[in-house]
Amino acid sequence: MRKFVNSILFVAVAFILTGLFLSYETEIIQIYNEKIAHKFNNTSISYNDYYRYYDYEFVQNTKNFLATKKQDIYNIFYTAINSGSNSVEFYCSYSYEECNDDVVEIASDRALLSDINNFTHPYNSFKQIETQFDVFGKIIINFEKNYTDDEIEAINAEVDRVYNELVSENNTVKYNILAIHNYIITNAKYDSDKVSGTSSYNSDKASGALFEGYAICSGYTDAMQLFLEKMGINNYRVASEKHTWNAVEIDGVWYHLDLTWDDPVTVGVPDMNLLEHSFFLISTRDLLNYNTGEHVFEQKIYSELKIEG
Repeated sequence: MRKFVNSILFVAVAFILTGLFLSYETEIIQIYNEKIAHKFNNTSISYNDYYRYYDYEFVQNTKNFLATKKQDIYNIFYTAINSGSNSVEFYCSYSYEECNDDVVEIASDRALLSDINNFTHPYNSFKQIETQFDVFGKIIINFEKNYTDDEIEAINAEVDRVYNELVSENNTVKYNILAIHNYIITNAKYDSDKVSGTSSYNSDKASGALFEGYAICSGYTDAMQLFLEKMGINNYRVASEKHTWNAVEIDGVWYHLDLTWDDPVTVGVPDMNLLEHSFFLISTRDLLNYNTGEHVFEQKIYSELKIEG
């Protein structure tokens, strides 16, 4: 399609040089945008049960799959991952000359894609993501999900069981979150062997925390988010270069919730399971004051987590 339009523009320039059609180039671009490109805006996309309707300052859900600026690309990637689809396609507007370069830049930035991934439901999060281009200007995003259907079925049953035991409408929101926070930490401990690659547990997923009794930061975070989702609480996962934890919105205020750091590793007493609340629903100011070295996150991306005051 781009080659076709470019050939028309060449003819238009020839006419301009002869003084016959001085406005042809502008008209052809207008025709492309109004008569051709708008068809690409009807990209078909399906949404599964784990699609989240939340919009954030950094990324928003969109129905526009014809990118006209860089923010559109961010929103398309977010919506594509958030939808739970295995493959989503979109196009660049002809007037957006830097579009292909921007797509390549974003698709090559694994840290940025992981950050966008953090705004979605754990079941829709990707394990692998691949971006392809075709000769007609179509861009295709393909995903391999982090959780299988069998894992989801088993985890959902366990989340329902624990939720029905511990969560009550008669309790405050913070009390219900605390009950789940304590349950996960009490029933799981940090999988120190995962870092060295010697662990046999799925500790990087919710299944490790809920079934196997072992978790690393992503496992704690995913497990907690599943309960937050079931409670209907706006939340997302936050990541620094070294760590992952939960962000939670309660009554319009955003807090940090870090189960990993509230479940400290004990040295020399392997069976001791400590439970702390130092990182339970704390402000960004308090989090950064701990100066752990693991909570230095990109505030431009997770911008709801502002330092107040």
